Amino acid sequence: MYIDLDKVCIDFINKKVEINDIIKKYNVNYFKLVKYIKKYCFENGILMNEEIIHRLEIPIKQMIDLRRQGASYWDIAEKYNYSISVTTITNKLKEYCEENHLEFPEKSSKINLPMKEIYELKKEGMTYEKLATEYNYSITLIRKRMKCYCKKNHFELPERSPRSITVELPIEKIYELRKQGMRYRKIAEKYSCSISTIRRRLIEYDEELALRNKYLEILLYDFNKIIDNKSSKEQNISYSDKGKQNITQYIKK
Repeated sequence: MYIDLDKVCIDFINKKVEINDIIKKYNVNYFKLVKYIKKYCFENGILMNEEIIHRLEIPIKQMIDLRRQGASYWDIAEKYNYSISVTTITNKLKEYCEENHLEFPEKSSKINLPMKEIYELKKEGMTYEKLATEYNYSITLIRKRMKCYCKKNHFELPERSPRSITVELPIEKIYELRKQGMRYRKIAEKYSCSISTIRRRLIEYDEELALRNKYLEILLYDFNKIIDNKSSKEQNISYSDKGKQNITQYIKK
């Protein structure tokens, strides 16, 4: 979708639209959008007063509040549909808290997880991706807590699910969903499998499509070559027939 960023900036400054409305409508990166609006104000001599700054900072304040309530960074990214990575959100929240002398949202060490329950689910074969989705925390946190839990209780770390287990997936539908912009995580939840499985299957499908297209190109080339040869032979035959007719007529004379 085409975005006239200058018009977006003007509408925002004139209070015709708010930052969350812009992000929702155009599915743009919040942090890049803020940077562009600040640049626009600077280049056009527009004073960045407290009101404009406050309106620009509404989304990041909402992110911090959600994080304090226990939401994962994945949840924050999904909720606002910012098209930005979890790492970027983490770094920007830290930066904002440092600049405004705020306490950073609670660290993972303060998060209470039912590790006994998670351990049993992992033993039964549940992937870390599914566990992260189930408990609304990052895969990294779940993995780290699992290692600590097993070490503390002298348990063997649950093995990864065997690669030999094949999950039947409607890959063509998944390919279309991905083309429409659906996130890997949402697709994985929809079909009850891991994000890595979705990524791997899509890569394999892309390779299959590339091979299929190459094969069709070869077939088309061969087909055209056969048609050209056939046409050439027919033309030669027609010339030969005419020659025979002329000779026959000459002999009769």
